[in-house]
This record gives sequence, structure tokens and C-alpha cells, in this order.
Amino acid sequence: MLVLREDAAHLWSIAALNSELRATVPLVAGLLSRFQRFGLVAESGPDEWMWCPASPELADTAAEVAEAYALSPVRIIELIAAGPADPIILFADAFRLRKD
Repeated sequence: MLVLREDAAHLWSIAALNSELRATVPLVAGLLSRFQRFGLVAESGPDEWMWCPASPELADTAAEVAEAYALSPVRIIELIAAGPADPIILFADAFRLRKD
């Protein structure tokens, strides 16, 4: 996301992103697909991807993520690697009583 966001006017191919990120083609293609579903990127032509948040709120959130990554990259990587929280635990936590 940060690579795409860095130069919003740049058109990226999957191969170019793969080279830049030192990832695999399936990983990069999958991320682009997910980013497109989330409204963060647009495919402007065959294998031409660009940063294109669907709303100002998404652009603001991406800016906040970029700022957090700049301040604490290891922590952000840890959060990403941890994956989403277990929905059952989140549901159970909603009923916990807190001492205020």
C-alpha cells in the first residue's frame, strides 16, 4: 500500500510491484485484488494499477497508517502478521464488565 501511495500518479504492473517489494507474483496480484475491493487502488488498464482511494476517509486512513509505519514499522508489521482478531473473542469481550 505504501509503495502505491508514495507516487499516486505512477502506473504499476504486477511485475514491477513484485520487483519493488521482492514478493511473489501471486501475493502481489492477491493484494492488488484486495486493495481494489477495499477501494484503495484502481486498474487503469491491463496490468496497470494506481493508488486511487475511493473516498477522502480512505485516503485519510491510509495517511494515518503511513504515519504510524514511519514512526513504528516493527509494531505495524507485528499487527499485520497477527492477522484479524478471533470474532468469538471479540464478541465475548463486548460483554466484559470494566471497572471504571
